[in-house]
Amino acid sequence: EPLPGPTGESNHLTLHGRGLALCLGGGAEPMGALLAQALMALAAGNAVAVVAGEGGARLAAALRKGGVPAGVIAAVSADDPAETAGRMPRLGLVAHEGEGADLARVRAALAAREGVRVPLVSLSDGIERFATERIVSIDTTASGGNATLLTLPDA
Repeated sequence: EPLPGPTGESNHLTLHGRGLALCLGGGAEPMGALLAQALMALAAGNAVAVVAGEGGARLAAALRKGGVPAGVIAAVSADDPAETAGRMPRLGLVAHEGEGADLARVRAALAAREGVRVPLVSLSDGIERFATERIVSIDTTASGGNATLLTLPDA
C-alpha cells in the first residue's frame, strides 16, 4: 500500500507473516476460536500449528483436504499448551482466547523463552497483529539535479 511522503520519496507498506503461529483456541467456544485463529493466521501469511486436543487434528485435516498444503498447517499434541508455547523453536506468534489463570500461564511460558519475544495475540486484536509490517522508502530524486527543486512545496 502506498504511503504519503515528501516529493522525491516513494514509501510502501506491506504486511508479512510472522512465521509459525501456534493456535491454542480457548474462550467460550474453543473450537470456533481455534478455527478463526487458524484462518486469521493463514490469511496473514503464517504457517499454522493447532493443538490436537479439542478437535484440532480434525481441523488441520479438513484444512489440508480443502487445499491448504500439508507443510503450512499441522496439528501438534500438547498436554500443556502453555508449556508447548514456551518450548517451540521458530515460533512467530501464539493465538489464544483464554483468560484468567489460563492466560497467565501462556504469558509466563512466553516470557520465560530465550531469544526473540513472541507476541500473544487474540482475534479481537485484528489481522494486523498476526502479521508484521514492512515499510520501504525509496529515494527517487535524480543525482546531480537542481537541489533547490527539492525544497519547493508540493502543489
